[in-house]
Amino acid sequence: MPAHPKITRECPSVENTVFVDSYKSQYPARYSSEDDDKHVLHAGGHGYGVFESGLAAHLDPQVARIFGSPVTLFVLNSIFVIWSDSLNHGLEIPYTLIALHALKEMDSQLVLYLQILPCLLFTLPDGPEEVGNFDVVIRTEDAEFPLQTKMQSPSLFAKNSTMPELYCALSTCSALHYDSDSESNGLEGPAWITKDSDSQLEVPPHWINSGVADDLVMDSPFEDQLGEAGMNIDVGETAVIGVRRRNSDAFNA
Repeated sequence: MPAHPKITRECPSVENTVFVDSYKSQYPARYSSEDDDKHVLHAGGHGYGVFESGLAAHLDPQVARIFGSPVTLFVLNSIFVIWSDSLNHGLEIPYTLIALHALKEMDSQLVLYLQILPCLLFTLPDGPEEVGNFDVVIRTEDAEFPLQTKMQSPSLFAKNSTMPELYCALSTCSALHYDSDSESNGLEGPAWITKDSDSQLEVPPHWINSGVADDLVMDSPFEDQLGEAGMNIDVGETAVIGVRRRNSDAFNA
């Protein structure tokens, strides 16, 4: 069974966190394994916003206060952390609970879209069986959040990660975590959309048009930052690229 998300009051810091490039150069043999002494930081930054998308969920009060406020993101080798400095607590999300992560252009801005399996901290209202995940959108909100609300503790970040950098870091870290449910359903690790496979993305219906996505050319303006693995799904003037861990049966289990 996947681990559960939890509220944390310990923010990753310069004392217990090291950048992935530094860690790889110092401990190349241990790069892909967890370290009990150090968090390994793959991407992150300040001034992001986290918002619900799609079907409204019942949120734990401590989680609800994080949504819509300025947050700091930490894509660590062991866990994904959404931290609110103003609240002095954050949310730790195990990678095995992130069923899908994707990029989407919304209002001329690239956002990160997550589907998270329901848990005690966020439960879904009763509904059709096909509705089985908690949808989250993460976007850069520097222009909307006052400077004084941003993180005041010593910063780990020389600069904020872009959305494609966050996406790629999530892909890398998700691949480090074994999920027995994925194997039992015939899926080993993250599943990519390729020319030779059907679409495995479970994305909101309004993201996809009624046509057939038979043109797999990477024509997104963010192509250079995404690498070569994956594909764009043409949806009019927008594009989606994503990775999911599980097949549709596992989503609704």
